[in-house]
Amino acid sequence: MHPDFEAWITQFLFKTFANGWSALAPGGHMVVNLADCQNQRMPYKICEPFIAWAKATLPDCVFHGVAGYRIGKRITKIQYDDGPFCEPLIIFSKGPSNWRDRLPNPAIDTEFA
Repeated sequence: MHPDFEAWITQFLFKTFANGWSALAPGGHMVVNLADCQNQRMPYKICEPFIAWAKATLPDCVFHGVAGYRIGKRITKIQYDDGPFCEPLIIFSKGPSNWRDRLPNPAIDTEFA
């Protein structure tokens, strides 16, 4: 158990992904489904700190962008519009990658904001 959010993110989240990264082969990809969250007291930013940490810390880390993964809406006190609800898929590779060249349908929009 971690005493606070900062301890959780540094002692669990970052450590877990550093271990996974060390097992990833050069040219391999890691796609991470993370989402910011909140409780009744405050929001917790996870995605942006995770991306910044990965780019600065993981050897040969190349950040390719974020894609949306459509999921069912969550029941929370926050009301979303009637559009689709998506969670981020954060895409990295270990070293250079030509993953866009290997897409089965070249008409798919692969640009990330």
